[in-house]
Amino acid sequence: MIERYRSESRLLQRGLHLIGVVPQNPELTYCRTIDVQRYLNAEILRKGDIEKRRVKSTQLLARTVPNLLHTLVPGAILLTPADRSDVIIAVAMAALSQTPIAGLILVGDTVLDKRIIKFCQAAFETGLPLLRVETNSYDTSTQLHQLSSEVPIDDLERRPDLLIDGPLQYDAAFMPDVAKSKAPNSPVAGRATVFIFPDLNTGNTTYKAVQRSANVVSIGPMLQGLKRPVNDLSRGALVDDIVYTIALTAVQATQG
Repeated sequence: MIERYRSESRLLQRGLHLIGVVPQNPELTYCRTIDVQRYLNAEILRKGDIEKRRVKSTQLLARTVPNLLHTLVPGAILLTPADRSDVIIAVAMAALSQTPIAGLILVGDTVLDKRIIKFCQAAFETGLPLLRVETNSYDTSTQLHQLSSEVPIDDLERRPDLLIDGPLQYDAAFMPDVAKSKAPNSPVAGRATVFIFPDLNTGNTTYKAVQRSANVVSIGPMLQGLKRPVNDLSRGALVDDIVYTIALTAVQATQG
């Protein structure tokens, strides 16, 4: 809160009034363990809660157990050579202590001792995913740090009831006959009601093309997420565009 007031004070000094704030939510950037598995093309030795657990940090475990205990925290994806039985057992103990580690990845071409797997079976039954890759520790760690934060289409964060699909071409998203051939397995193709464009330029170009060629009234852009209704107008806005935008802004003002 203190930092927020400092930021607001700095804005006021420049003649700007803070209307609203969109809080940062780091959880929206956390990928799932299954996304890591797919990215690395890792072998699944124990599936566990691979589709539910979120990756908050990546840790390469190469030190002695006492010096790596601080890395055994919720949401950590842990990398260690397959012959480090001491580390694997330590991770298993953390899992048995109800620490929801995102996953354990065994790296390198060393074969894991099956006796260790059997010994740690109870830990894997808590939902701890166990993966394996043949790349070494350095290369695997480097790959993980290059993993994109793009949200996969099958990752259902906050509104699993909403049908979302993409990327789709506009005609496939809007026209049922085109959707049958271009996206036959899409749950929204051909009947989409909300279109999200990859950037402002693309969206601006598309809406202007539709407005001018179809002779329709364009309203907006309508901004959302602010404390008070604030909307924008294009420099090429027509009188009708301005009137309708004012009307909708007035409606928004009565909803708060």
